[in-house]
Amino acid sequence: MKEEVFQERFYQENKSVVEAKIEDLEFYLKDTFTKLWRFFSFVAIAGPLEKHKAYMTSESLQRQLPKYWGHDCDFLALNLFRVISEGQELARIYMHQFVDRVYKVLTCDNYRDRMKFCFSLLDFDGDGIVKA
Repeated sequence: MKEEVFQERFYQENKSVVEAKIEDLEFYLKDTFTKLWRFFSFVAIAGPLEKHKAYMTSESLQRQLPKYWGHDCDFLALNLFRVISEGQELARIYMHQFVDRVYKVLTCDNYRDRMKFCFSLLDFDGDGIVKA
C-alpha cells in the first residue's frame, strides 16, 4: 500500500511529464504503440483508461492474461510482471514504463538481449537456471 501511495504521489507531481512522454511515444512508435496499448489496456486495472493514467498490477495481469492468451498462466503472469518491473518491488507499472521496457526488447538489434528477456520469463526463481 505504501508503494501505491508513493507511485500515485509521483504521478501527480510529474503528471505533465508523463503525459508528454506518452504523447511522444505514441507519435514516434505509431503502429507498435497501438499494439502495445491494446495489450496493456486489456490487462490494465479497470480496462481502457486515459493512457497517461493507465497502470497494471501483478493481480490484474494474473486475472486478465488467461483471458488474453486463452489458458491459465499465473506463473508466467507473475514472471512477466517481475521482468517488466526489472526486479523492483513495484505495486504498479504505468503505460510509459511498460512501453519503455518492452519496446526496447522488441526493437533491439542485439539477439542476445532478446534471448535474455525470453530466458528471464522462464527463469521463475531468478537464479539464472531454467528448471523443469
